Amino acid sequence: MLKICIMNDKMEIDSCPPSARTKPEKWKKIFFPLITLGIYILIFIVLILIWAAYKSNELYNHIKHEKIAERSKTYLKDPGLYFSSVLLSLDESCDDYYVKANRAGSSGPLVLALGDSFTVGVGCKLSETYPYKVAERLNGGFINAGACGAGLSQMLIFGRRLIPKYRPRYVLAQYSPWLTTRAGELFSPSKMMDPSGQAGYILIPPSPPTPFLTESPDGSISLHPAVYRSKFLDIPEKYRKTPPGLIDRISFILSAGVPAYADDLFEKTLYKIKGKLGLTPMPSQNQEKIIKYVFNELNDICKKNGSTLVIVAMDGFQNYILAELSYSKTRALKSIDGAIFVDAMTPLFEKLDTKTYDAYSRKYHFWKGTPPACVDKHPNPEAQKMTAEEILKAIKNAK
Repeated sequence: MLKICIMNDKMEIDSCPPSARTKPEKWKKIFFPLITLGIYILIFIVLILIWAAYKSNELYNHIKHEKIAERSKTYLKDPGLYFSSVLLSLDESCDDYYVKANRAGSSGPLVLALGDSFTVGVGCKLSETYPYKVAERLNGGFINAGACGAGLSQMLIFGRRLIPKYRPRYVLAQYSPWLTTRAGELFSPSKMMDPSGQAGYILIPPSPPTPFLTESPDGSISLHPAVYRSKFLDIPEKYRKTPPGLIDRISFILSAGVPAYADDLFEKTLYKIKGKLGLTPMPSQNQEKIIKYVFNELNDICKKNGSTLVIVAMDGFQNYILAELSYSKTRALKSIDGAIFVDAMTPLFEKLDTKTYDAYSRKYHFWKGTPPACVDKHPNPEAQKMTAEEILKAIKNAK
């Protein structure tokens, strides 16, 4: 077969130079791999979008559930804390992401409470929570700055904000082992609430980034902001109020859900890459240092503002039995100058006829149905009441 090559406007037969003969082959070697790579990337992006749309649809169903929608009337978000929460007390005024209530006729001291869902009082009425009961007995007002899913990092942020602003007489600061663990985590624990459960709070973003405590090379502890800002905080509030429907669902998925899920995936992947390269700080895992740093700073803020720090040690049965309410950690808390330490766990334990988990759960958790079943493991009204009594005893003895 004759090969014809045209060069310099002349036609030559069987005389094409190698460079001319290989140009098409080189072009193919570059072009086809790029096309293949582009197809793979396109497929990957489509799969991500399908996944994000599926998750967004789940989120839409969750938000529109009638029980969830009712509880979301006080949906709150805070870019400083980097997650959103809904507080219980729908019958009280909410200001700056916490519950503030000046009880009618109260003239006594103001009480500020810091903690997680144990302090919020998930499953309880507002009047059944220990911060309310302490304020009631002192004939004072109260601010419940507990936040579901919070750790010591959020408690410190709230303390820095609220103690100088309101100058409360008493600051009730919850101590539980998991609060310390959360302060050393990059992402906050979160779930979509089961509408049939007892929990009184609503969705926070799926594993949202959270402020954390980091340790420098010289061993000092400091508070570090979240590694990125979650776009779940920017989901328009209107979708919590609009009537459900096909158009509303599509609008939510395309304009709110998919962008938020896709951005969250991108930011988490980027963070992991930076972490591998050592470009981002890592959380401290030294729990004793974290405890000392947070509670000593809270105590210093209290002293500067005429407040008294009351450290409320709360725990679960299993942790208590296994001595997770570590004596080395609580010893450090008890030694903080001017602070009041309250062991709110031992009195609950001592009230049990039999020292078993089942006995503890039946007495201090939420049970419903026939036959009765445990539906929520947060402290029930009786546990909240006993916690308040221990706090009041400690305050009285400290005078």
